[in-house]
Amino acid sequence: MVNVRIGIVEDDALIAESIGQLLLNLGYDVLEPVASYIDAVKLIEQHRPDFMILDIRLGEGKTEGIRLAELINQKYLIPFIFLTANADKLTVDKAKATAPKAFLVKPFTKADLYATIEVAISKHSAIATYNTIPFLFLKVGDRFKKVFETDIVYIESNHVYLDIHTKTEKIVIRSTVDEFLKQLSSHRFCKISRSYIVNLYYVDSFNNESVWIKDKVFPLSKSHQQTLISNMQGLTGSN
Repeated sequence: MVNVRIGIVEDDALIAESIGQLLLNLGYDVLEPVASYIDAVKLIEQHRPDFMILDIRLGEGKTEGIRLAELINQKYLIPFIFLTANADKLTVDKAKATAPKAFLVKPFTKADLYATIEVAISKHSAIATYNTIPFLFLKVGDRFKKVFETDIVYIESNHVYLDIHTKTEKIVIRSTVDEFLKQLSSHRFCKISRSYIVNLYYVDSFNNESVWIKDKVFPLSKSHQQTLISNMQGLTGSN
């Protein structure tokens, strides 16, 4: 599990520096800001940010921000928000068409930035990345963390909370089994009972009543037996 890494594309150096510092204070990892479409593409290719903040009126023609957003949607699938100040209606309408997670209006406060980022990331909590390894943004304490699906071994319900057991740690979030299952890749995860979801690639064996992952035994509900069997038969490759 690692911090969410954010890329900033802003041609006003003072604003870019201010945003970067605020994000660092909020606990995010921040890449060196860039000021153009070309440099933004290089940043994405070299550093693989998890989230982007884009100036809507970028470049001499004030159109590079939207053009960059279109490229991100087509090729990289990275969630992003737009920074805007005094943008005309036509520009805003074009920006809306790229489906940003939010707009942040300049000037803004630390509270504005925090709230916008929180909402934007939570709306995009599970995505397929450009390197085809899905991950989730999970709220841990006062920040979001990136957790790859391949690191999740099983999920256990604990009243109104879920215990997400990864290969290295347990993460506790507020959710239900069914709500969380919707965020996961269906070919990799399967609900096996009212309280458990397992990563099929970690399953060592099962019968009509139980599922084994190493030395841990999970109950298998009768209503989920056929789904488990079908999903296990459909497994291909590695986790």
